[in-house]
Amino acid sequence: MHDFSLPPGSIVLAGVDPAKIVASARERDFVVGLESIRGLAALSVALFHSFHLLPVDGIRVYDRTLWNVPSTDSLLMRLIMIPFNGGAAVSLFFVLSGFVLALSLRRDDRTLELKAWAFVLRRFFRIYPTLAINIVLFAGIIAIIASYAPIIPVSIFLPSQVVTNLLLKDFPVNGATWSLMIELVAIPFLFFGYCISRRWGVSGLVVLILLSIVTLFSPRLAFRTLIGDFVFMFFIGMLVAEIWMQKLISLNKGTARIGIIAAVAVMLSARFFLGYGSKWSLLFEGFASAALIATLVLGPRFALHDVLEMKPLRFLGRISYSVYLYHPLALGVFVPILTIMASPSWLQAHPFLGSAAIAITTVGATILLGYGSFVLTEKPMIRFSRRF
Repeated sequence: MHDFSLPPGSIVLAGVDPAKIVASARERDFVVGLESIRGLAALSVALFHSFHLLPVDGIRVYDRTLWNVPSTDSLLMRLIMIPFNGGAAVSLFFVLSGFVLALSLRRDDRTLELKAWAFVLRRFFRIYPTLAINIVLFAGIIAIIASYAPIIPVSIFLPSQVVTNLLLKDFPVNGATWSLMIELVAIPFLFFGYCISRRWGVSGLVVLILLSIVTLFSPRLAFRTLIGDFVFMFFIGMLVAEIWMQKLISLNKGTARIGIIAAVAVMLSARFFLGYGSKWSLLFEGFASAALIATLVLGPRFALHDVLEMKPLRFLGRISYSVYLYHPLALGVFVPILTIMASPSWLQAHPFLGSAAIAITTVGATILLGYGSFVLTEKPMIRFSRRF
C-alpha cells in the first residue's frame, strides 16, 4: 500500500539519470526487509481467517484468552493461531504505514500546500481504486456462482450492500476493508504528524503519541470511533522513522536480536493473554510492532535481513495489499465448495483438518488473485499516483 518513488519536484541534476536518483533514494530510505515483513503479515491475516472460521467444541476460539479456553482442543487451536495473528498483523500494517509515509513525505521538497494535496491524492489512488475493483469483483463473482452453480451455497450481495462497502460506511461484502477505511481516514493525521515532526522533531511526535494513547482509552472523544483506537500506531511508526533519519539511536547486534525476539513474542501473544478486543492488546501490539521495525532499521545487518531479502518473500511483500484484499473472496468461494465436498458435520468433527484444507486451498488461490490484481490494478495506480 506504499509508493517508494521520488515525488514530482525532486531535484534532478543535469546529466544524471533520474532512474539512478530514484534507486539511490530507495537504497537510502527503504529497508528491503520491511517489504517482506508486510508480505508475511498479509499471509498471517489469510491464515488467521482460515483457522478462525470453524468452531472447536462449539465455540470460535480466536477471541479466547489463556484464561478462558474451555478444552484441550480449543487451547491447541488457539495456540496455532498465535503465529497467524491477524489482529497483530493489521496493527503492524498501521505502524509500517506511519514509518514508510514519514519517509515519503520527507523526500518531497515542494511547498507544504503542494505536498499536502499530492500526499492526499497519492494515498487515495494507491488504496481506493484497487479496493473498489475488489468489492465489485467480489459481489459479481458471488452473483455469477449463485446464478450458474446454485448447488454452491452462496448468498448474493444486495446493491445497497455493495454501495455501502464502496463508501466504506460498513463492510458487508469484504470485511477486511475496514482497515483500509482506517488507512484513508488516517491521511490527515499522518500529514499533521509530519508537520509536527518538522517543527518539533521527536519530542513533538512523543507528545502526539501520548495524546493518542489517551484517545485509545477515552471513548467519549469525538474522533475515536473513526481512528482513535489506532492513531497512535501511525504516530509511533513516524517516530521510528524520525529516530532513524536523525540517527539518534544505533543498536548492536546482540541488542537487535533480543529486541526482535521480544517484539515478535509480545506482538503475537498480546491478545492471547489480554483479550482480542482489549485496548491494552492494541497498545502492546503497536509498541511491539514499532520495536520490530526499529530493531531492523537501527541495528546492524545480520542473518534475518538475508532471509527477509529472499525473492519469494519480497514477491509476497510486493503483492501483499492485493493478497490482503482477495483472501476474503477466496474464502467466499472455496468454503462453500468445501462444505459440499465435506459435510458440515464432518467439518465440525474435524476442525483441524477442515481449517488446514481451507488454508491450503484459499491461500494458494489468493496468491494467484493477488498477483493478477497487482499487475492489472496496483501497478497502473502506482504509476498514475506518481504524477502527483
